[in-house]
Parts: sequence; C-alpha cells; structure tokens
Amino acid sequence: MVLVAKKTNTSAPGYRQIAADIIAAIESGQMPAGAPLEPTRVLSQQLQVSRDTVVRAYKILRDNNFIESDGIHGTFVSKRIAVASKTDTRQHEIALSQFGKTLIEDDIFLPPDLDFSKLNHGAVPKEALPVRRWREIMLEQCQLLKSNNLVFEVDVAGRLELRSSLARHLLNSRGINATANEIIVFNISLTAVGLIFKLLLEAGDTVAVEDPGYGAIKQLIKLQKLRLATIEVDDQGMSIDFLNRCNPVPRLVYVTPCHQDPTGVTMSLARRQALLQWAERNDSYIIEDDFDSSFSYSGAQIPPLKALDKNSRVIYVSTFWQILYPLTTASFIVAPPSITTALLRGKGLSEGVAEAMMQTTLAEMLNSGFLQGHLRRWNKIFAARRIALTLQLKKAFGAAIDIQNQCGGLTMTVRFRQLEPEKVLEAAAQAALPLVDIFSLYELNQKHSYLLPFAAVEESQACTKVTNFYNALCGK
Repeated sequence: MVLVAKKTNTSAPGYRQIAADIIAAIESGQMPAGAPLEPTRVLSQQLQVSRDTVVRAYKILRDNNFIESDGIHGTFVSKRIAVASKTDTRQHEIALSQFGKTLIEDDIFLPPDLDFSKLNHGAVPKEALPVRRWREIMLEQCQLLKSNNLVFEVDVAGRLELRSSLARHLLNSRGINATANEIIVFNISLTAVGLIFKLLLEAGDTVAVEDPGYGAIKQLIKLQKLRLATIEVDDQGMSIDFLNRCNPVPRLVYVTPCHQDPTGVTMSLARRQALLQWAERNDSYIIEDDFDSSFSYSGAQIPPLKALDKNSRVIYVSTFWQILYPLTTASFIVAPPSITTALLRGKGLSEGVAEAMMQTTLAEMLNSGFLQGHLRRWNKIFAARRIALTLQLKKAFGAAIDIQNQCGGLTMTVRFRQLEPEKVLEAAAQAALPLVDIFSLYELNQKHSYLLPFAAVEESQACTKVTNFYNALCGK
C-alpha cells in the first residue's frame, strides 16, 4: 500500500510539516519497513505544493535515515529505522534538559536544506588530495614515535612544532605577524568560534553576521541565547552602513572577508578598514573566518583584517578543511594575548588537546614546503577549470545567466533569470553538474542563487556537462 503525507496547518515550513507527518507515520508503525513512498511529483500534486517542497521533505528524511532509494524501484521506508523505532518503544524514555529539547524541537537546528555532498563538503576534489605524501609523513612520524617510546608532550594549545610552522606560514602567505604563543590549534573551527562566543558574550548580546551566511554560526548564536543581526552583503562585502544602523550595537561581528560564505564576494580594502574603525569606535570585536584563502585567481590578495588590525580587535580563525579534508579537519585561531589564558582553559574543558599525530604530520608538510608547492600547482589547475566552465556557461546561456566575479575559492555563484529553481536543479542533476541552491542561507531578501563547484569539473568535461545541462533545462 502506498501511503502519503498530509500537509498539516502549522507555522513550520511546508516541507518540514510533510517530513514530520511521514516520520510520525513511520514511528507509529503505520508505514512499515519497505513501505513505498509516492514519487515527489505525484505527492506534490496530491498535496498541491511545489515539487521542490516535497524534494526538500524527502531530503530531510533521507539525511536522517528514515527513507532510502535504490534508483530503480523508487523510495521506501528504511528497514534500519523501522527496526530501531520498534526497539525504542520498549525502552525507558530519558527526559531531556531544556537545552536538549531546544535542539530537538527548534527548526533552526534541523539539517540545512543544502546538499553539501555536491560541494564535497567544501573541500577539494579527491584527486587534489596529497594522500601519498600525507601517508609517507605519517609513517615517518609513527617510526619517530616508536623510537621515542611513545612519549609525546601534551599541550592544550597544540604541538609547538605545528604552532611554530603556522606562525611562519601566516607571515609568508597572509602577512600576519603572530607568535606561536598566540596560536591555538583546534580539531574544527566551529568549536573555536563557539568558545569565543562563550568567553566574550553574555546572553542577550548581539552578534552581527553576513546575509546570506554560514548556517552553523546562526545556530550557535541562537543556542547561546544571543541576538542575531543580519547584515546585507553587496559586491564589496558586508555593508558597513547596515552595520552602523544596528540597534543595539553588536558586541561582535563574524565575517568571511576573503571569500564570503557562500556568495564568494571579496570584501574591499576600504570596507575592511571601515570595519576595523567601526569596531574600535564601538568597543566591539571581529571574528575573521579565513576558511577559503588557499586558492586565489586574481594576483595579489587584499590583506586579511588581522594583518591590518592595530588595536587587537580581530580574532583570526582558519582551517585546513578545504585543502586536506578528510585527511584532517585541523583548524586554528590567532587570538589577542589578553584572552589566551581563558581560551586555553575553555578549550581544555571542551575538546581538550588536538590529535598529536595529525599535528606533527601537518607541521612537516608545512616546514618542508611540500604543501605550499602542492597548493600552487592545484591553484593553476582550478584556475583553468574556472575559466573553462565560465566560458561554457556564458556561451550557452548568454544574458540569461549572471556569474559572480569571484577571485578565489572552489565554487562560483550563479543566478538564472526567469528560470524556476526546481527545473534548474532537476536539469543539473540530469547533466551530472553539481549545483546547490543557497536560498535557505538568506535571512532577508531571499533569492535563488546557486553554488557551482567548478574545481570538481575538469576542463575536458565542461563543454559536455554545460551542453547537457542547457538542453535538459531549455528542452533542446
């Protein structure tokens, strides 16, 4: 029997209502293991909603393992989730704290409406990973560890050899003059940002973020009971005029100036200087997330905020996720000396020490110059892929497409004029062209823009993929 969802009348978005109805049917046993679900097009007609709404609902269900598809016979209730739910009904239900209830019940903590797998989770394609050299250095470090009788010093800030190599790397590549004692290594940058929020802010304080912006940061802000101020982004980056109009004045600004997440806009030098002046004038602070500076295609880069900061207003955050995931997710911050002690004690109580073997391997890759050379080689390859894909898109779509003039990173932002998002995404899927709608990342003035990871499309594939995409979208 084919079961369908009912779209209930609540304040939640339609796709979340549909997902919730199906989850309830699965957990109650109304939809047993293996029960088929209606195709998205059929269910959208039955519920009188757009097909995109049903696609989003199914994505939530699939991401949480409630349903699965085999690509041939359709979509079914997952056997694994059905068995688990029956077992769960016989177990004692543990009462959650208000914090736990908030995570479960509040829509903001549901999985985002983006398919990050199409973007390779923000990292380089697998052929650009230095797996062989990483493995060789890791083996060398294992031999060294054995000869030292497994004696490794524990340092909450991170291995000194890594922090020292990071200090040299920052000076050479980003113009940031920092000592090893100002650098703290984390396993992931989001933990660092969350800790900074806790150390600098009280409940009710305001944090300004870019709009559109990184969804996990908004979740952290809400979770810590802070106020969110969204600041529009234009072709020069975060608008300082909008920031000046914020009331109350933000205590802290989270910004991605090198390559704005997700639009790719680079903040101009004038805006960076104005932001630093604003912070000094208002006794506020800036978290500069420099997650995306490894690849640049326009010559000299604008100095990061940290390199321009003369008054200890900037806390610099960066990560090796983009260039080395899944080999490592190592991240680090450069913090003003006045908060280093609090950061180290807070880190010790949150994630403790970063994994030692990863740190020594990464340090050797930096000290030997291997990683820098590897990045230079792939920068040229990605630049060529970017140009090839851009030319093919403009050739195919002409005035019907807008392509953001981005100077770095691994993705480009595109917009299509007068084309339905559902049809755009469906055509991209048919052409095996990775395309992700970032509509849900906007808080204000929502618009359908798309991230296209050009780094994943080889030059030889660009013409074929774009042609197939155009034909599927325009019915040729």
